[in-house]
Amino acid sequence: MSIRLRLLFSYLAMVLVPIFFVMVSALLVALLYRGDLKELRNIYLPPEHQQKLSQKDQLFIDLQRQSLKNSGLLANQTFLKNLDGELKKSNTALVVRKGKKSFIAQLH
Repeated sequence: MSIRLRLLFSYLAMVLVPIFFVMVSALLVALLYRGDLKELRNIYLPPEHQQKLSQKDQLFIDLQRQSLKNSGLLANQTFLKNLDGELKKSNTALVVRKGKKSFIAQLH
């Protein structure tokens, strides 16, 4: 084995071994604070993929996505009427702000 190859292995070991130990220690610290590997998975998943998501939370996530895609949808009376029916189930209301005016989107 030549000196060149030995130096290459030495340099690789000097780079890869600390990276490995940093990753292992970060995992151990995360386990210390989070408690379980299954809970670590939820850190990187979007909220809708987490199992402990209520229907109310899912409704707000969908509403946020729809409002980002089409902000004029919140001015549509039929959409607000359907949304009001869903919000009544969870005893919540939607406040819509247009300019400086804000109103609660409840249609009775």
